[in-house]
Amino acid sequence: MSIVKKLAAGLGVFALLIGSALAQSQYPLVTVEQIQKVTDFTQHDDDSPMVGDTVRVEVVAVGHPRSLWVGARWSFYAYQDTVGENGEQLPWTGIMVIQHDTTKTGTLMNAVQPGDKIIVTGVVAEYPSGAGRFSQTQLEVLTNPEIPIEFVGTVDPDSFPKPVTLTAADLADLEGAEKWEAALVRVENLTVVNNDLPGGTMLLQDAEGNQVTVDDQYWFFHGQFLEGNNPWPVPGTRLNVTGHVRDYDSHMIAPRNDADLEILTNPPVIQKWTRDPAAPTSSDAVIVSAQITDNGTVDSAFVVYSVENGPFQAVAMTAPEGDSVYSAQIPPQADGSFVKYYLRAVDNDGDVAIMPDTTGGMFFYIVRDAGLSIYDIQWTPFAYDNSGYEGMEVTVKGIVVTDSTDFPNAYVIMDAAEPWHGVLVRDGAHSVTLGDEVQITGTVQEYYGMTRLNYLTDFQLLSVGNE
Repeated sequence: MSIVKKLAAGLGVFALLIGSALAQSQYPLVTVEQIQKVTDFTQHDDDSPMVGDTVRVEVVAVGHPRSLWVGARWSFYAYQDTVGENGEQLPWTGIMVIQHDTTKTGTLMNAVQPGDKIIVTGVVAEYPSGAGRFSQTQLEVLTNPEIPIEFVGTVDPDSFPKPVTLTAADLADLEGAEKWEAALVRVENLTVVNNDLPGGTMLLQDAEGNQVTVDDQYWFFHGQFLEGNNPWPVPGTRLNVTGHVRDYDSHMIAPRNDADLEILTNPPVIQKWTRDPAAPTSSDAVIVSAQITDNGTVDSAFVVYSVENGPFQAVAMTAPEGDSVYSAQIPPQADGSFVKYYLRAVDNDGDVAIMPDTTGGMFFYIVRDAGLSIYDIQWTPFAYDNSGYEGMEVTVKGIVVTDSTDFPNAYVIMDAAEPWHGVLVRDGAHSVTLGDEVQITGTVQEYYGMTRLNYLTDFQLLSVGNE
């Protein structure tokens, strides 16, 4: 390379460095506390006083850019490099750093590793946005122009802040908990109430009834959900939980990995429950079965049921020797009876498991000698609004009230112009017309809160031209 070309190349690099330095210098260097500290909650939100400002912040990264589940973005938690006298994280010192456009590699965001002390140039933002709601304050890395992150040192991960011990009541206090947003916290002596809530979340409760939600924000847990596995401990498990505080209309805990879930007790695991028949008549005894396992032994298991909201009765479940599938019978009931029930198992340590979470609902069915109506598979008396026939094959009939122009490969049938009397049918195999009366056999499925019929095994056209 000629001297002229070398000089030109050197000047080009120098110009880029000077340009980057000038771009950085135009934005103020602030602390995480200045960004995070909220003193005015009169608008019923917790927005940063610096929302919309472009700033520079010196932080220590505690994760790598793919630590968190944020779609195709890069993101990690970070903290202001200061701790309490016992090494614990201080209020207002945690923040979430995120870059939306990962094609902009000039920011060097993808090079950040845990322990890097960095200066980030970004825009202070809230997610979700909107007045009157609590949200996560985040620093959005500036990509237009691309300003590279400055690497100014490293911190030994063993020196990261220790978690702050809080209570579930502390996190339930929206204003009081705000100071711990994005901080590492620990809550002790909680019990799993529901490990299968929407969005990969889990509900925990303390002895006083205060509740806290655990979120799968870290890839370690979210990836397991994507593979079809539920990584959360079963209902009834007592545990201590550690994680970063995520603010999404409430203050949740996002554990980093299994080590953040300190199991104190292990109740029996109840899974793969069935009911036979799914839609009983007044002459049917109903066999309820489930696989029940434990890390010790299962001492007892029961089906606990109530008819027409009367007193609960317990029927012992039994299993053949060496088998983990336990069964019991609910006796035949009169036509039209409403029967609700749950499963209860106790292990050799006295730990108790209950399925489902009875604070939100129970399994249930309605005895019908003339067969089920759409109302029967749609109606529920519980806050947890899944069908009593979820996952079971049923047969219903109704009039087609939509066609393929409304829903691709699906249509709605109704058997009365009243609430609870319509259901969506997923069916790409049959052509229907408005006014057709059809009889459908398929599996009841809950899909994003909607009860529908899927996986049809029988279709009959009963009549046409109905109104």
